[in-house]
Amino acid sequence: MNKVLTIICVIYFLIVPWRLMAAELSPSATVSLLIASPDTRQLVTAYGHTLLRINDPESGIDYVFNYGTFDQSLSGFQTMWGILRAKLQYEIWVMPFSEYYQTTLAENRKLTEYSFNFSNEEKQRIWLNLIEIVKDKDRKFTFDFFSRNCTTFVRDLITQNAGSEIKLPDDMDAADYREINIRHIYQNSWYMLMYDFIAGMNLDKKAGAYESLYTPDQLQNIWSKSLLVNASDSVKPLFSNTSVLIKGENLSGRKNHFLLSPFFVSLLFLFAVIVFMVIDWKSVKCNKSVDYVIFSIAGIVGIFFFILKFASGAWYFLPDLKMFWIHPVHLVVPILMFRANVRFLKFYHLINIVVTAGLLIIIPFLAQEINAVFIVVLILLLFRSALFVFTKKLSNNN
Repeated sequence: MNKVLTIICVIYFLIVPWRLMAAELSPSATVSLLIASPDTRQLVTAYGHTLLRINDPESGIDYVFNYGTFDQSLSGFQTMWGILRAKLQYEIWVMPFSEYYQTTLAENRKLTEYSFNFSNEEKQRIWLNLIEIVKDKDRKFTFDFFSRNCTTFVRDLITQNAGSEIKLPDDMDAADYREINIRHIYQNSWYMLMYDFIAGMNLDKKAGAYESLYTPDQLQNIWSKSLLVNASDSVKPLFSNTSVLIKGENLSGRKNHFLLSPFFVSLLFLFAVIVFMVIDWKSVKCNKSVDYVIFSIAGIVGIFFFILKFASGAWYFLPDLKMFWIHPVHLVVPILMFRANVRFLKFYHLINIVVTAGLLIIIPFLAQEINAVFIVVLILLLFRSALFVFTKKLSNNN
């Protein structure tokens, strides 16, 4: 949501006629799911957006309930860091549907409406539940990509207030979290690197049928095939009607050119290191600056990586096999080099060789997807440690 939309939400929230909103819905009222299409040109909108619409022409009610509002004054880094640490505060806002429609139209994003096949009693229950949530002074919640986002709140509220059971399709394919997550970002190799950097082993596991409904496209795809089953085993579709309100365009970001991809950048770095290694080998001299740079960067990134992994304790961060080679202990190398402690330096490199070589061998059999960039990093660390250990003259010169 852009800043203009946020300002509209705030202003409208202050003047919204609560007495009107507390009114009972008429039989012609509709409760519907709104899905705004992804805009992968920005990471924050790469997965699309989920909202609820309550429309009752007879009562003059036509509101959108939005679970995706956060502090727009935060910088991009602050927002991303808040999400990664599971500390970013979101808030639910209500606004006129017409305002949201115009904003989405201006963004040229596709907007699809799915009308629920609910009874009048179910619609009223959902309506009153939404009013109580919005009127609550503590409307803020801590964002979590998998369990507390714009989609999961809608999923849970509808499921809990539907008088009938929502029966998911029997032929629903089990998908792992990674498969669901990368549908809209796989073309952007930098987004993929960011995802693979934070992802732990648990994200390569299969998601439960209900738990998998945490992204807008997953929710709309599955609920479009779902049924409502009441106590008397009467069955009807979950959605009574589907309509495209705004056609919009495909706002997929451009696929990264290989020459601008992180994998190519890492290969260039590896090639440069190999060139230095060849020079060292021929001159029988060890270029200390190369190891200073490589292991210092590896150690500093490792500090950030470990802080990220343990800052929130989220289930999807740990365990993570990448911690075996992206860790702060690499800072030992520049420290030992500065002290000219060859004995302990060689011991460290021996351990690093065993760990990195072993990981390279077993990576194809791991239960965790490893980004190619991290494999290049493994090879790079292995090469530098092997050069130090197995070239006696270079080790002595150090």
